[in-house]
Amino acid sequence: MFCRRTLMPLLLASVVLVPSVNADVFIYDVLSDVEQLHVKFELPVFEQVVLNQAAFDFETWDRPVAITSFTISGGSASCVVGGPEGPCWAASGGTTSAITSVSPFFNGPGAFTETVGGVTTRVTISDVPEPSAVILLSGALVGVVIVTRKRRFTRRRRGAEGVTRAQHCRELRR
Repeated sequence: MFCRRTLMPLLLASVVLVPSVNADVFIYDVLSDVEQLHVKFELPVFEQVVLNQAAFDFETWDRPVAITSFTISGGSASCVVGGPEGPCWAASGGTTSAITSVSPFFNGPGAFTETVGGVTTRVTISDVPEPSAVILLSGALVGVVIVTRKRRFTRRRRGAEGVTRAQHCRELRR
């Protein structure tokens, strides 16, 4: 059985030992009216400027060739050497390419949209948490529920027996 002196350190330890939930993967989803571009890819860390991304979960545009390289800047960096300042995106496939400065500023996960002259670009960046952190957090919460339920059951039983909490805790210390 748990006394108040034992319960609080146990709950505190269960919360402190659970690591903060960090992102394991950042998913970038870019959708633009320019060339009807739609690109989706994953990165292990957040990057405001993604240069020459070549691995995609999904990629499509109005050109007859596949996208082989994609660059996006959510800040002031240019998407092409000597090009205008960002934000911007650039895509290429074979000898075909497209570039636009109709792109939103972004500096972390979220949904961002930029519209200029009827042209819209949407950038959605999602962070997916590490599965291990979620499992540890759920384990700590289950432990808190078990301790709380035991405590309620003990109170009911002691109340029926006429034993006070102080008497019960003294008994446990012996």
